[in-house]
Amino acid sequence: MGLGQRPTGVHPARRAGEPAAVGREIDRNVVVGELRRAGTAVEADVVVDPSHPSLFDHPLDHVPGSLLLEAARQFAVCAAGSASRRAATLRSRFDAFVELDVPTTCHARIVPPAAGSGPGDAPDSVMVRFEQAGRTCAEIEVEFVPVGAEGTGRR
Repeated sequence: MGLGQRPTGVHPARRAGEPAAVGREIDRNVVVGELRRAGTAVEADVVVDPSHPSLFDHPLDHVPGSLLLEAARQFAVCAAGSASRRAATLRSRFDAFVELDVPTTCHARIVPPAAGSGPGDAPDSVMVRFEQAGRTCAEIEVEFVPVGAEGTGRR
């Protein structure tokens, strides 16, 4: 069928970031590594645990979209660095499968807050790009709203 070799394993997981920094309480639920900042660039590794009972409820030969959506949310929350706003909306585009056995990095493009938002506010959105071997596999925009805005309760 022209599918090529299936992965024989998962790329070794890198150390996950701190749960509180990404809006989580349990270490196992953190799917991004510690942030690396250089000027305005922000990046982190995607941490894949194929034994996670919710994200891998059956065997897969690729990283599931649900893990990428959660990685984008966690990464954007951490990159934004503000407790005054929370992630509310995701817009996604998936261009290629994210392979299990290749390191995956997420990169942020932070959209500054709208004029008059107030000093120190989090950005309006963060565009998260997932890259493997120099190729963009997915882009997910995470939009923020002020904490306490209707419909944004924590679950």
